[in-house]
Amino acid sequence: MFPRIAPALFPNGLAGLVFDCDGVMIDSREANRAFYDRVLAALGLPPMGREEERYAFMATAAEALRRMVPPRLHGEIGRAAARVDYARHILPLVRLMPGFVPFIERLHARGVRLAIDTNRTGEGIQRVLDFFSLPPYFDPVISVSCARPKPSPAGAEAILRAWGAEPGQALFVGDSEN
Repeated sequence: MFPRIAPALFPNGLAGLVFDCDGVMIDSREANRAFYDRVLAALGLPPMGREEERYAFMATAAEALRRMVPPRLHGEIGRAAARVDYARHILPLVRLMPGFVPFIERLHARGVRLAIDTNRTGEGIQRVLDFFSLPPYFDPVISVSCARPKPSPAGAEAILRAWGAEPGQALFVGDSEN
């Protein structure tokens, strides 16, 4: 798979692949909508619209909620979000992308390094990894708990440092310009 294209695309070698989580590893659109709509309902607000949904899918939860919730209610966001039973009502709506596990297993078998750079929190990405019993192939796993959120390059830079690699030696697999 990589032997034929890697030399042309990565003349200095391919250090590994970095995956975004939502929209790449998992399909979380339905889960995201359910989470945000539950938080908004707890604040007495209507469900989010299409533009809010689009923004929320690429932002951190904190950024999305600050944008959706009127400033007068910002102080209530944390309490409203804490009332959502994520494990019971949200996580079961998340779906693993078809073919993802066989794909990473083939890469791992070929010695390709794998990492994650996500706008989820550290706890959030760990829930996903545990829920789907994903193999422990990802090192490092970078989240907004340890780096600035994308589109900041901080997460990708941390991964490259951990691998001792240069930017031209890694492939980032994402689903948006972020």
